[in-house]
Amino acid sequence: MKRKLISLILAFSIAGSVFALSGCSSDDRDDSRSDETEEEVEEEEEEETTTTTEAETSEEVTEETTTAIVAPSEEEPAVDVGFVHVEGLSDTYADLDNRSFVLNGHLITLGVTTFGEMFDMGFTFKNYDEERLAEEVGPASDADDDVHGSLQIEGGGGISCDFMNLTDSTVTKRDCVLTHVSIVLDGSAADSSVGCELHLAFPFDMTREDLIANSGEPTEIDEELDRVDYMVDSTMFDGEDSGYKFFFENDVLCEVHIGYLP
Repeated sequence: MKRKLISLILAFSIAGSVFALSGCSSDDRDDSRSDETEEEVEEEEEEETTTTTEAETSEEVTEETTTAIVAPSEEEPAVDVGFVHVEGLSDTYADLDNRSFVLNGHLITLGVTTFGEMFDMGFTFKNYDEERLAEEVGPASDADDDVHGSLQIEGGGGISCDFMNLTDSTVTKRDCVLTHVSIVLDGSAADSSVGCELHLAFPFDMTREDLIANSGEPTEIDEELDRVDYMVDSTMFDGEDSGYKFFFENDVLCEVHIGYLP
């Protein structure tokens, strides 16, 4: 009897132990599954956070890169397109060694370009027939000067020209050289009243200060006429001089006279 009781007690003890072990194993599995589930959720959240952060970073980099491309450089210099220097003209506004201008694409130099050459360039003059170019004139030094004075270019009402024979012999009018030109400007920054494509060695809208800063101290300033002169004495004509006379109105260039006497 005692053996049966002992056997029965042992049987229940073993069964209880097995049940307890089985329960613990089940709980551990449940806990393990719970832990795995939580870890997976955390990993997914981390992946989402990483993806979002990467997307935000990508957006920020893209925005910053785009801004860097579009934004202009503060160090880029401004370009002044108001005055274009033309080949053949001097960098000095009142250059006494190069008294030139460009008209309709032709370089014209005082003391060099002849009356006939200007006709050949296509220029005509009011009330003056080309046939007269064959007429002869004596030397200007013999008081036969300004034989073609103040001739206005057709289509260029603001430009008047003088031609002279600067040789010591008789020549045709065709061979007389340009010795004086007067150009009336309208005083604006871009246009002139000449009606031709005109380029000078200086901008039309320059001020007295601009002129003096570029060409140095003038030989004379006439405050009453608001005129600035750069002149040189002639060796051919006693008591005469020639060069540049700049006229200003409201401190803007309105007229210029350029002369040449050797």
